[in-house]
Amino acid sequence: MDRASRYPTAEIPLPPGAALALFTDGLVEAPGVDFDHATAALAEHFALALERPMESVADTLVQYAKRCTPGTDDIALLLIHALGAPG
Repeated sequence: MDRASRYPTAEIPLPPGAALALFTDGLVEAPGVDFDHATAALAEHFALALERPMESVADTLVQYAKRCTPGTDDIALLLIHALGAPG
């Protein structure tokens, strides 16, 4: 990262209950695996797992990726779950 560079930013409000997954290509990319298909399949697994705690969702996504896109790339995953207003 170049400290002198400026990168675009955006603010996107997440409604209560919404979830966001940020990940590196190592989660969906492997030789011979269609990137778009792997990303769509990962999104399906993410949506189906959202009723569980985020730690469990992360484990599910990483285990799915290891089975379906067996690559040698590293994986970074950040999950955000927007909570509702207290009260």
